[in-house]
Amino acid sequence: MLLSPCGPSPAYEYEVFKMTNPGLSSSKGDAVGAASSLDALLDEAVKVVPDSLWSCTPVAVKATAGLRLLGAQQSLAILEAVRDRLEFRYPFKVVEKDGVVIMDGKDEGVCAWITANYLLNTIRSDSPPDTHSYAVLDLGGGSTQIVFEPVPGAPLQEGEHKYDLDFGGKKRVLYQHSYLGYGLLRARASVHRLVDFM
Repeated sequence: MLLSPCGPSPAYEYEVFKMTNPGLSSSKGDAVGAASSLDALLDEAVKVVPDSLWSCTPVAVKATAGLRLLGAQQSLAILEAVRDRLEFRYPFKVVEKDGVVIMDGKDEGVCAWITANYLLNTIRSDSPPDTHSYAVLDLGGGSTQIVFEPVPGAPLQEGEHKYDLDFGGKKRVLYQHSYLGYGLLRARASVHRLVDFM
């Protein structure tokens, strides 16, 4: 999704989708190789974003469950290599605070919820006032996230599942839960282990 980044607030312009497979976590033991796997995505961004906007276009890498499952030493090496590659090879500005990090599972699901509902025009500042948001079930490779906004008048109990969000000029309370290890690839690997065992 391309948001115009140089004005007072981002505005949706158009969407370009490109994906690489496998992800960063498949390059365990090769941090530089993991970082270079992002080149296809960043080269596409260089083509799509006008060069007059490069200096004010922020870039961030938010790794997910696959990298969380690698362990601290390997994942940190990959994140450092990614940041170095972004800063020295590409013209975009790397977000300073948490620009290249492993996302917490709850943030992963909430980001998916924001993206889906923004594109469906349910949570923008100009969305109709009584528009209901959509729930999101995000089935990733290493984890699954569930996020929804309870109906008005159904307050959530305090706890890790409660997420306070300020977006589009409105405060929202979301239910979110991340199931680490219950993504599609992790589930498939568990089934294979069980079959091998039997």
